[in-house]
Amino acid sequence: MSDHSDHINSGGCGCGCGGHDERRAAPGTPHNPPGRTALDYRVGDYGSFLAAMLDRLASPAYPALRGLTVRTPDDPAIGLLDAWAVLSDLLTFHSERIADEGYLRTAHDPRSLALLGRLVGHVPRPGVAADTHLAYTLDRDPRAEDVVVTIPRGAISHSVPAASDEESQTFETSEELTARWAWNELAVRRRRPALIGPDDLRRRSELLVSGTSLGLTVGDKLLFVFGGTAESGGGGQKLLLPVARVAVDRDEDVTAIGLPQSAPPSLKELVDEVRRWITDPEADEDPDDRGDAEPTPDHPDPRPVSRLIEEFDAQVLAPLRGDLDGITTPGQLARRLAEPHDRLAEAQVLAAPYEEVAAWFERLEAVIGELRERAGSWTPPGPARCGCGPSSPRTGPRPTAPPEAKVPAQGPTAPPP
Repeated sequence: MSDHSDHINSGGCGCGCGGHDERRAAPGTPHNPPGRTALDYRVGDYGSFLAAMLDRLASPAYPALRGLTVRTPDDPAIGLLDAWAVLSDLLTFHSERIADEGYLRTAHDPRSLALLGRLVGHVPRPGVAADTHLAYTLDRDPRAEDVVVTIPRGAISHSVPAASDEESQTFETSEELTARWAWNELAVRRRRPALIGPDDLRRRSELLVSGTSLGLTVGDKLLFVFGGTAESGGGGQKLLLPVARVAVDRDEDVTAIGLPQSAPPSLKELVDEVRRWITDPEADEDPDDRGDAEPTPDHPDPRPVSRLIEEFDAQVLAPLRGDLDGITTPGQLARRLAEPHDRLAEAQVLAAPYEEVAAWFERLEAVIGELRERAGSWTPPGPARCGCGPSSPRTGPRPTAPPEAKVPAQGPTAPPP
């Protein structure tokens, strides 16, 4: 009895079948922690399924099978269990593959990825082949000056791998190419003809003309005809300008013709220009009644409705408008525009989420910066100084030297006639 009980406790049933273990009969529980690239979805494989079925042959739950003690593979019953183990292995394998296709991280089939993206309205872009730019170098034909060569469509070129782990890629030309030996080294085109209107001509300080044998000198007159021809004599706007300077560039085969520049704006014009850009004529209107105003000469930059712009106007632009009437010199205007110009750059950062408002701040910053630069670089003409020293014994009015005369730096002046 002691030997038999020891055999039962060790897992045997005394019938020679090896005993029964319910732990092997139950399927395994998959465990999938986050971040996996493949799911563990199988409840068993061939070996575990066959072992579980063989173990159930000795289970007390199936007393009719107690007499089946054969465990060799050539037995028909064991062969049937083996076939079911193979079938279960295949089913769990493909079930695991199907489960992988249900998640973005584990899916492998492009069709699965497309279906998953469709759940959120994403449509994949159709695949396109890689492309590149090719440069062909032709050998010169000694029998001809320049022979036209046609590179057919579909001409194959291979890339050169940059590393040992890369593979050479094959490219084909998508269309026919016309090539010449003279095109092997084409120079970069640095200039092209430009259409010039009257307004463009007034803003330009220089014109580049093709050729170096024009024979122009400083003081020559140039007649520009817009909308007509000089030979017709009628129609079109005419503009006669003197040549301010001439520079010949023989390397580039061009002649630079300097044009006279217009007189700098006065202080009043600069102040009026600042006032036009920072004044809102619709400030007293109800914001709900404002429409999409169009730019006008008196109001070149209409304001969008924004609390940021209203606060900026109250803190920066309103004090600036109040100080404009007291500005008497261009330098004073340039210094007064420095603080609003810096504040406009800060306002652009705050208005970045609002595209229309940020664009308004950007335009105003560019204009204020330009006006500030023009005011800082412009010096009004002052009265001529006679250069008389403080030690001059003469008092009273001094004569004014003629424009061509040179006034001495020191010394008394002659008495007036």
